[in-house]
Amino acid sequence: MAKRAWHRTIHRGRTEYADMVEIARLYFDHEIPQQEISGRLNIPQATVSRLLQRAKEEGIVRYIISPPPLSRLQVDTLAKLKGKGVQDVRVVPRGVGENADKNVKNLGDVGAEYLWEVLSQHPGDQLTIGMACGDSLVSLVIRFATYLEQEPAALRELQRKEITLYPLNLFWGPKLEYGANFYPAVLVIAAATLLIKLGCKVSAYAPQPPLSFYSESEAGKKREREQQIADYARYLEEAKEADVFLVGIGMGIQDPKYRRLLETLNGKRHLSSREVVGELNYQPFDGNGQFLTLPRLLAVTADELTVLAKTRKRIIAVAGGDKKVPAITALLRRTSLPFNVLITDETVAEGILEVK
Repeated sequence: MAKRAWHRTIHRGRTEYADMVEIARLYFDHEIPQQEISGRLNIPQATVSRLLQRAKEEGIVRYIISPPPLSRLQVDTLAKLKGKGVQDVRVVPRGVGENADKNVKNLGDVGAEYLWEVLSQHPGDQLTIGMACGDSLVSLVIRFATYLEQEPAALRELQRKEITLYPLNLFWGPKLEYGANFYPAVLVIAAATLLIKLGCKVSAYAPQPPLSFYSESEAGKKREREQQIADYARYLEEAKEADVFLVGIGMGIQDPKYRRLLETLNGKRHLSSREVVGELNYQPFDGNGQFLTLPRLLAVTADELTVLAKTRKRIIAVAGGDKKVPAITALLRRTSLPFNVLITDETVAEGILEVK
């Protein structure tokens, strides 16, 4: 019965676009072989093949290549981290061969799908997301927008919600450089722009601390500075009420961009390679996973995230690559972690399992 319903002859009056859509649906959605489509529609198989190829060229058919999670390694890593408060883990394949530099993209792909899982389960029409920054989070945001473009049902569901985005860190440098990490406020604006273009209802906070905050101020401006800090503290209290948090784990002063930022935030203190092995939301930590206090860092702190990770909120950390292994394994020396979901790759997962 179903076959008879599909069977017809393509008529000359129909547009090729309509034919391409129908053939693409038969081939990709219903997994019907080209030869059978040819028989059902009474056209040569060569025409079916040609129209499928044109459907790809015209963007009617798009592919999403999503690296599969590595199930066994994922299970073992979660078991290792569960005692430290981690509720879920995703592990993607490490890049090899020509894909050796694709870890960030793989993490973005899997992170985007995981983020959708979390958002789709969130009740109500209001949704708030707190965001740090980093290359992996930039990739996640871009891939999330692509995922929504190619999943109309998911997009329609998200369009029904009112989304509010918060940067989790108020540092904003005076200069954006090609190839440098986005600051959190800039990433929030970029994410809001992508979602608004897709028809989502989005509000985004992006307060910019005055650059004078990072330099010595005159004594007469002390009261003004104190008022500004109080205003930012109130904002950060709001940010901590977010439903979902996205953070990255950086490799600390091994990254020259972070070394420069650390100097801005706290002078040249804490620049010993033995003292700083990583950072989370720009807050540095040492080889024992202990976070260092930076007086000029206006951010939701690691200690605050650790408390939030013990609630029903999702604190999603994204990090991968061999250069991140020392940082992530250092965090394992903590009793509790400042995240409860980890999206990572084989290299880091194997490093976690080697920690005694």
